[in-house]
Amino acid sequence: MTEKKILIVITSDESWGDVWHTQLYWADSLSSGFDVIYIEPPTPWKLTSTLNIKPKIRNIKPRLKVYTYQNAFPAGKVKALSLKYNDKLNNRMIQPYLKGYDEILFWQFDTHRMINLKSPVKLKRIYHVVDAYIGNDNDDLLSKKANLVIHTSPKFRDHYFSLNKNVLNLPQGFSSESMISDEDEIQRIRDTYPDMMVLTGTLGEFVNFGLLIKCMLTYPNLTLLIVGPSNLWYKHSEEAFQKLQDLPNVHYLGKMHPSKMNNYVAAAKICLVAYHPRPKDDLSLAASPLKVITYLAFGKQTITTLDCEIPLMEDKMIYTVETEEEFIEQIEKSLKRDPHKYLAEARSYLESVSYDKLISKAFNALNKDQH
Repeated sequence: MTEKKILIVITSDESWGDVWHTQLYWADSLSSGFDVIYIEPPTPWKLTSTLNIKPKIRNIKPRLKVYTYQNAFPAGKVKALSLKYNDKLNNRMIQPYLKGYDEILFWQFDTHRMINLKSPVKLKRIYHVVDAYIGNDNDDLLSKKANLVIHTSPKFRDHYFSLNKNVLNLPQGFSSESMISDEDEIQRIRDTYPDMMVLTGTLGEFVNFGLLIKCMLTYPNLTLLIVGPSNLWYKHSEEAFQKLQDLPNVHYLGKMHPSKMNNYVAAAKICLVAYHPRPKDDLSLAASPLKVITYLAFGKQTITTLDCEIPLMEDKMIYTVETEEEFIEQIEKSLKRDPHKYLAEARSYLESVSYDKLISKAFNALNKDQH
């Protein structure tokens, strides 16, 4: 029997670029076995958008293409109407790229587009929840329309199971390619910053800059390097971040590609996840941080205020604290620990969440669905 030719179309609220979020790792890994089109968020709407809505395609890998487009209509206040007509036009524009396949699988990582789908052949849909989408426009609708709902955080299960009985919890994945690094550069960083901690990821309102300031004042002989894009909305957060950067033992390096960022993680003695405290029933940050997978891959201890949802590594290489005092104390404790003691367990865990295994589980669950 001839194997079905499947095209995977990914919709994401993250653009393809140097900062690799979960969505990009999934697209890259899926392209090892399938043709993949990665649809970026639409470019900002302008009055001329209705005159120039032709999409642009660029090749990333032999089986991976990135699709960039503009919506013809702004979201505005009438979101449902805009969504309906934008979906209709966008469906029409993407049809030429769907030809020549036996099945189209829409793998959707956001709730803002392609809710109403059309395909020239059999179509299936996966709704993949990697952030706190509960309460977002179309979250319930997408959950009901999907053949499979995947959620990264186990805390989301009850919500999505109430909407769709085919629900699968898949944690953040590990790709061996995400360990690309440069030994010469790692040594250079170590020589420059002998006693260094690192904090990576998007800098948003959830980052506790006040806690980080206290840490660096407590340990003036340690250096903190911060890697990631800044996405701060409020003046008080920008001022707190600037106050942190003004410390002599803190350096902000901005955003960078994972292959470069990995060198700093590899050179670090400790890695940090410092978020503001939240009530345990607050799901707004209930999403396993991808950065911790990178930290584990390079054998680094992580001190965190956020539940990283990797219980197997808790109190071994991940230390979750509830107070600022505990966070600060854990830095000194971590410096005294043997960082290699649990490396074998970390590697075993990472192997269990490799993308090839997660992809296999996703397709097994998808193929069980009959609706």
